[in-house]
Parts: sequence; structure tokens; C-alpha cells
Amino acid sequence: MKKAIVSSSIIFLLNLTVNFTHINFVFADDRQDLIGHELDCVEQHVHQITWSDVCYSDNQLEEKQARAMNQALDEYDGVLSHQDDELNMQDNSQRSDRPLSNVEDDNLISSSKGIHSFDMAGGISFIEYKEPGLMRERGNMYGIDLHYTYRMSENKDIRSLKDVFDDQNKINVYGFDFKYSWGSVDYDSQGTGSADDVEDYMAEIRGIIGYDIPIAQARFTPYTGLGIRYLHDDLRGQSSNGANGYRRESNYLYIPLGLETYAKAKNGIAMDLFLEYDLFLSGKQVSHIEDIPGVGFDKLVNQQPHGYGFKGSFRIIKKNKDVDFYVEPFFNYWHIRKSKISPITINGQLISPSPGLILVGIEPDNNSTEYGIRLGTHF
Repeated sequence: MKKAIVSSSIIFLLNLTVNFTHINFVFADDRQDLIGHELDCVEQHVHQITWSDVCYSDNQLEEKQARAMNQALDEYDGVLSHQDDELNMQDNSQRSDRPLSNVEDDNLISSSKGIHSFDMAGGISFIEYKEPGLMRERGNMYGIDLHYTYRMSENKDIRSLKDVFDDQNKINVYGFDFKYSWGSVDYDSQGTGSADDVEDYMAEIRGIIGYDIPIAQARFTPYTGLGIRYLHDDLRGQSSNGANGYRRESNYLYIPLGLETYAKAKNGIAMDLFLEYDLFLSGKQVSHIEDIPGVGFDKLVNQQPHGYGFKGSFRIIKKNKDVDFYVEPFFNYWHIRKSKISPITINGQLISPSPGLILVGIEPDNNSTEYGIRLGTHF
């Protein structure tokens, strides 16, 4: 019976030794000392061992092991916490769809005060319209410009060509422009005389989409969209030699292909350069020859299939916390080729001055040049 008790006790001690050794695998030196100490105790007390004589129940050794394990666990938790912080910082630095903040960082290349931004400007310009060898009009125009931009996200910096095509970067700029100008021009022609203070007004509406490309301390935004330009020229009345005039309407549909370059300078000054080519899609010239008294003409409509345009401006911006102010010299140019031929009619009937001939009208090759300056606010 006594041998059985001793054998059971030895087995119990060995099991506890193995379990304890497994739990404390990180303390290799103490574990070896403990195993040796336990085996010595078993050998010395093999004939008189009791439950209360188990040697490994040394309180000091247990407290030492517990303190060491707690310290190791605390250090391990600290390492995990530090690694989590580093991963979070890395993840934040690599995000591309960063919503724009309402507070502008000095190191952030953004002309916008937030996700939504507005421009309002007033300006004065000089415009000259020419039909080479036939006539010209020239005078001053006064205008207002309104522009809304929605910058839905912020593209990441471009450090190589592959970044331009990175899936994280995308079209992120959407805009809407409205321009309206009015004034008076002087008409001059070699064949039909001259007229002063001809009233003109012009309107332009366009929608824009763009792709921000941040590089170093600048931001390049290629953009495109769809634009409509309308010009009304009121030549009713008689010229200096008695020729009768009439109203004219020009309608252009075009695709803007442009590049905006924005960069910050020192002392709260920023610069914005716009260069644009306008791809002409179609035009329609409406000549209200029904305004000519005593004839009864119908209005004449000519289609204009070919042309092109250019725009350019340079904006100097004074940055402020809430509202920015800017001055912007600008330049606009259009060249429209001669139109298709259209018949002139009276009450819908063709006019035939002689057998085999009909009276037709055409809008000649023409160009217009406008340059001026705008003062505006951005918020």
C-alpha cells in the first residue's frame, strides 16, 4: 500500500512538473533549475513523501515565476500596441480617397476651401470680331463669372508614371461655369458703312470634369467637358450710308480640353494658370434678315461645321482663412470657318432672280479676339 502511495505521488509530481514546464516555456533557465530541484526532492523523500511535502510548492519560487510572467506579458502587450500604431499610421498615409478638410494645410496643394468651392468675379474686356475683307466690330464688354467646383476626394502624390494609372487615383473634380457679358461695339464695313454703339451680349455655360495630379508643391488638373457659347449682336437700324442692319445670333457647341496648374508661393500667395483648347463640334448662325423693312425675308439659318478656339488666364490669389481674393488677366480666341450655304426665302418660298438661279446666304470665315482682366473671390 505504501509503495502504491509513493508511486502515485511520484507520478503526480512528474505530471505537475511537465505541466509547469510547458506553461513556463519562456523561462528556460529557471525551468531547468526547477526540474532538478523537484527530482532531488522526490529522491530524498521517496520513503516518506506526503501531500504537504511537495517541494515545488515553494512560495518564493512561485512568486518569482508569476512576476516574471506578468512582466513578459506586459512587454508583449506593449510590442503589439506599438505595431498596431505603426500599421494604422502606414494605412492612413497610403489612403488615396482622403476627403478634403475644411482647414487648409500649408503643405496641402489645394485651391479649394473644402469639398465644395465657389468663384465669383467681375471683369472688363476688349473684344474684336472680324470677317476678313468685309467688316469688323470692336468695343468693350463688362461681365460676371460664376464657377462651382466639387472636389470629391484628394488624389495621392504622383511620383512615377505608374502612379497616374494607379487604381487609387481617379477623376475627382466636377465643375460648372456660367459667364455673362454685355457692352457696345462699333461696326465698320467697306461696303455698308459704319455704326456706333451696337448692343451686344454674350453667355457661356459649361460642365467640367477633371483629374488632379499632385506633384511636389504643385497640382496639375487636366480637364474636359461640354460647353455652349451664345452671342447676340443687334445691328438693327441704318448705317452711315443708309444700309439696313439686322440682329445676328451665334451658337457654338464645343468640348474644352484644358490644363489647370496650381501652385503656392510664399506669404499667402498662390498662382493658378489655365490653358485650354476648344474643340469645335458645331455652330449655327441665325441672321434675322426679317428685320430689314419692306422686304419680307424669312430668317436665315446657316450651319457652321468647322472651327476652333483657345482660352488662357493667369490668376494671382491672396489666400485668407475664409475668403480668397484674386486678380486674373485672361484671353479668348475663336476662329470659325465659313458656313454651309442656305437659301434665302420669303414666306417659305425660294427667291429666283433669274431662271436657274436662287438667292442664297452664307456666313463668312470669321474670328473674334477678347482680352481683359477679372477681379474675384474664392470661398
